[in-house]
Amino acid sequence: WNAAGTKMLDGAEFKLYTSNMTGLTGTVLSIFGVDYMVYGTYTVSNGRLTVSDLPWGDYYFIETKAPTGYVLDETPHKFTIGADSLDVELTGVENGITNEEELGSIKLVKTGKDGESLDGAVFALYKDGVRYPNDSTTYTTGSNGNAGEIVVDNLPFGTYYFVEISAPEGCELPTGDAAK
Repeated sequence: WNAAGTKMLDGAEFKLYTSNMTGLTGTVLSIFGVDYMVYGTYTVSNGRLTVSDLPWGDYYFIETKAPTGYVLDETPHKFTIGADSLDVELTGVENGITNEEELGSIKLVKTGKDGESLDGAVFALYKDGVRYPNDSTTYTTGSNGNAGEIVVDNLPFGTYYFVEISAPEGCELPTGDAAK
C-alpha cells in the first residue's frame, strides 16, 4: 500500500527469512539478535503477496525492491506460523507495510539567444500531459531569487514538462515544441 493507505502497489519484492533453517543453505542474517536464512524471494502482484505451505516457525518479510515511484522500506515484518496461526494475513496499512512516494524536483533555466538569463517568463507545468498541480498554477523565471530559474520541489513520480505561456518583456513567445 501507499503510505496514505489509498492505493495497493504492485512490483515490490520481498525476501522471506526464516529461523527454521532445517534443510536450507545460504547466507545467514541476524535480525534483532536471532539468526535467519532466506526462505525465498516474492513479488507483490495485484496488491498481494502469497506464500503457501510454510513450516512452523518465525518469519520476517523484508522489502528488497520498492514499487516504481516509491521509497524502499527495509523494516522487518515478523509473523509466526504455528498451532494458533496456520494462516497469517499481513495487510499493508494495519501492519505498517507501506511505501512513501518518492518525490523529486525539476529545474528550468530560461536563457536568451546570447545565453543571458531571462527573468519574467511565465510557464505552466504539465505532468503526464495534464496541467499540474491545477489549471491556474504558473511559475515565473527569477521569482526564486535566481536569475532565469524556476525550481519546483516535492513532485511525485511522473513525466513533466514546462510550457511557456508568457514571454519576458521584449521577447517573443515561442510556439509549438519550442514553447516546451
